[in-house]
Amino acid sequence: MDPQLSIERPTLRDFVMAVLSLTSTIEGRTRITDEELYAGFAELYRTHPEVFPIPMRFTHNGKRLYSKSLDTAVQLCLPYTIGINVENDLLLVPDTAILNLGWLHARYGGWVETIQPIAHEFACAIPQHSIQ
Repeated sequence: MDPQLSIERPTLRDFVMAVLSLTSTIEGRTRITDEELYAGFAELYRTHPEVFPIPMRFTHNGKRLYSKSLDTAVQLCLPYTIGINVENDLLLVPDTAILNLGWLHARYGGWVETIQPIAHEFACAIPQHSIQ
């Protein structure tokens, strides 16, 4: 098999970028709190651990969930897809998300389409008050 035709496995950063970008463009979400982010990804990992590129570990910090791996992946996504406002919410920018989905599709092919149902589940795990 030609090594240039091999399919590259998405990184956790790219997986998080895909879920957040799809959540923004398809589900219409533009703002997610830290609590919602960790709770949403923890629920995804509980129900679909096979879609995550690496094993995840979520810990409880008081009443909040936390994952160092997820935190690192989100920090790596910040320059590409999202911003943080003064309340420490993640701001999802649909126009930028569209560009990122194009980049992810160019890099991983049809993999992005396989993540759409996962992004929908993520968006459903986020309380309705975060829709803006």
